[in-house]
Amino acid sequence: MWQDGGIVRNQEGLLRALGTVSEIHDQVVRLSSECESQDLTNALELRSATRVATFILNGALQRRESRGAHFREDFPEQDDERWRGHLQVHVDACGEDVWYFEPEQPAV
Repeated sequence: MWQDGGIVRNQEGLLRALGTVSEIHDQVVRLSSECESQDLTNALELRSATRVATFILNGALQRRESRGAHFREDFPEQDDERWRGHLQVHVDACGEDVWYFEPEQPAV
């Protein structure tokens, strides 16, 4: 996450990080069925961490701009016209991630 999904990022690195996180997630899912007590707790925590990492990396891939401390080498400029607002995700009833962008509302 630090190397490819950290503060300075680009599409190639984000995709590489997603691949690595996906491999870790797949391994821990297989292992968690064989674990006992503390090992199971650790496996479940790692599984949750890989899920959160996946959200972060996918969000970074979708936001094609640089904003604040997060710099996209392949999209170095801040783009308020298209990206001023909040990129959000929820998991639907089928377990699929559903992404949407909520533009910031102008101050009244």
